Parts: sequence; C-alpha cells; structure tokens
Amino acid sequence: ETKISLAYVQTVILDEADQMLEQRLEIMCADILVGRDMPAPSSGRQTLLFSATIPQKIKDMCPQILREKRTAHLTIGFYDDDKGGSCDSITQLLRWSPDEKDRIGELIRDVQTYWD
Repeated sequence: ETKISLAYVQTVILDEADQMLEQRLEIMCADILVGRDMPAPSSGRQTLLFSATIPQKIKDMCPQILREKRTAHLTIGFYDDDKGGSCDSITQLLRWSPDEKDRIGELIRDVQTYWD
C-alpha cells in the first residue's frame, strides 16, 4: 500500500466548509488535518477556511485545525440566523488570464475600472 506524506504541507485551504459537513466529510478532513503526519498549526502551518456559514461542528473543529488567536472573520452581505445573503453593492468579476506576466496588470486595470 502506497502512502503520501503530508509532513511538508505549509498551507491548507478548505473551501465550502459548510458543504463539507452536509456531505459528512468532516471526519475524513479532521483525520487528514490532525490524525496524520501533517504539521500542527502551532508549527506555523497556515490553514484557510472559507464558508458562507460556519456551523457549530466547524466551530468545534477550529481549535484543532487553526492557530490559536490567529483567526479572522469576514462577513459580506446580509446575515440573519446564520443564513447568508448577497450584497447588492458587490460586483463579482471572473477573468481568464493564462499569461502569468499579465495578471497583475489586469488586476490593477480591473480595480481602477470598478472601484467606486
């Protein structure tokens, strides 16, 4: 049986954490994040967790997978009873930019164009 070492992981990104719970993947993710040879958050590993909502099960997992006292919460839109909503003043822009050298210039132009 072949195994993959996670000993050199420096950054972990979990997107749609609330969906992860709905699909009952929290046990698998917790096992990967704390039950294998991945460095602990206290070693300097950076964990980014993105979710429209943060259910209690995710909040309960956070002390094990995030650095202590190093969390930031960003709320965009209108929220009521832990249910998210959209914000009319936010414009989302998706741009395909295959040339890495052009990306910064395109980002700057977009910010100049859409920043009010």
